[in-house]
Amino acid sequence: MGRSNRGRRYEEPKLNMKKVFAVIIAFIVVIMVIFVIKGILSKNKEQGKITSKDYFAVYKDEKWGVIDQNGDMVIDPSYKEAITIPNSKKDVFLCVYDVNYETGEYKTKALNSKNEEIFTQYDKIEAIQNSDENNNLWNEENVLKVKKDDKYGIIDLTGKELSQTKYEEITAVPGIKNALKVKENEKWGIIDNQGKIIVQTNYEDIINLGKDNKSGFIVKGQDGKYGIIDYSNQTVLETKYDEIRYLSNTGDFLVQLNEKYGIVSSKKEVKVKIIYSSIELMDSDAGLYVVKNDNNKYGVIDTKGVTKVYIENDEIGIDSSKYKENEIKNKYLLADTLIPVRKGKYWGLFDKYGRQVVDYKYDSLGYNVTASKPYTIISSKVIPPNPIPPRTYTALKIKLPNTPSKKPSQPSVFVASERPC
Repeated sequence: MGRSNRGRRYEEPKLNMKKVFAVIIAFIVVIMVIFVIKGILSKNKEQGKITSKDYFAVYKDEKWGVIDQNGDMVIDPSYKEAITIPNSKKDVFLCVYDVNYETGEYKTKALNSKNEEIFTQYDKIEAIQNSDENNNLWNEENVLKVKKDDKYGIIDLTGKELSQTKYEEITAVPGIKNALKVKENEKWGIIDNQGKIIVQTNYEDIINLGKDNKSGFIVKGQDGKYGIIDYSNQTVLETKYDEIRYLSNTGDFLVQLNEKYGIVSSKKEVKVKIIYSSIELMDSDAGLYVVKNDNNKYGVIDTKGVTKVYIENDEIGIDSSKYKENEIKNKYLLADTLIPVRKGKYWGLFDKYGRQVVDYKYDSLGYNVTASKPYTIISSKVIPPNPIPPRTYTALKIKLPNTPSKKPSQPSVFVASERPC
C-alpha cells in the first residue's frame, strides 16, 4: 500500500476560468480609468493654461509694462507711453515709442508674452479705438489696424490678414461695434471686423443710423445729397435728399427736399407729403408732429399724415422756461395729454386726438403740476409769487380726457391769465 503511493503528486485543484476572466476584465477597467483620469487632468491643465491667462498694463517708476493675472511681470516697465492690450486674453501688446510731441509722429510695435516683436512686416500697428455717446472708450477686441507703404488694412490677433492694406484711412464708426469706416480713393465705405465689405467706397461721408451695424447707414453722395444704404449694401432711399433724420420710434425717415420736409418709410412710401417748412417731433409714443407751412402757421399731424390740429395757428407749445419749478419735460404737451395752441393773441387747449378742450380765450397759459406749487390758490384765483407786472390768474381745473390706456383722471390745475374784458 505504501508502495502504491510512492511518487504520486498532490492533486492541485482546477482553475475557475470565470473568476480569472473577471479579474482580468477588472484589471483592464482599472487601467482604462487611470488613463482617462490622467487624460482629463492633463487636458484641464492645458485648458487652464489657455483660458486662465489675463494680461494687464502696469505703470511703475513712470514707465509702462505688462503683468499677468498672478502679478508676474511679463513685459518689464520700460515704455513712456501706455501699452495697449486689445484683448486681455491674448498676448498681443501694442507699444508706442519715439514720440515727437511737436509733430505728432511716433513709432509702434507689437510684442508677445516672450517679449518678442511680432507682425514686423508692417510699418505701424495700432488698436482701433471706439467710443459711445457717453464717452465710454473701448478697443475692437480681435482686430488691429496696420500700415504698410502709407496704406492701411486690418489683421486679427494671430496676424492673419483680414483686408488688404489699400485704404487711406480706417476708423471705427462711433458707438458701433464691428463696423469700420474705410477711405479709398477719397471715398468712404464700411467693412466689418472680418474685412467683409458692407458698403462700397462710393460716398463722401457715412453716418450710422442706429445703435448697431445692422441698422443701416446714411450716405452722402458726391453732389452733397443724402440717401440710405442697408447692411446688405442695398439702397433704401436714393441719394437725392438735402437732409435725412431717422425716426427711431417708427423706423421712418424725416427728409428734406428742395427746402421742404416730409416723412418717408423704409419701404420708400411717402407717409407725410414733403410740403412743410418744418417738422418737429411732439410725441414719439403717439407719433405726433408739429408742422409749419409757408405762411408760418402751425398744426399737428400724425405719422400717417392725418391732421390732428388744423394748420392755422400762430404758435404751438409754451415757453417752459417760465415754469422751471414744474419740471415740464415737453413744451408741446401739458400733463402729457393737452396741447397748448395760440391763435392770434389768445391760447386754447387741444387733446392728442385733435379735440378742443379749452377755447381760445386766454392771453397766456401754463401748467401747475401741484395745486400749491409754485402758485398759491386763493378761492378760484392763482397768484404767482412776486408777479411783474401784477396780473390776475385763473386756476383752470380740467379733467383730462380719457384715453384707451388710462382710466379717467382727476382734475388737473392749469394756470391761465384772464382775458381782458
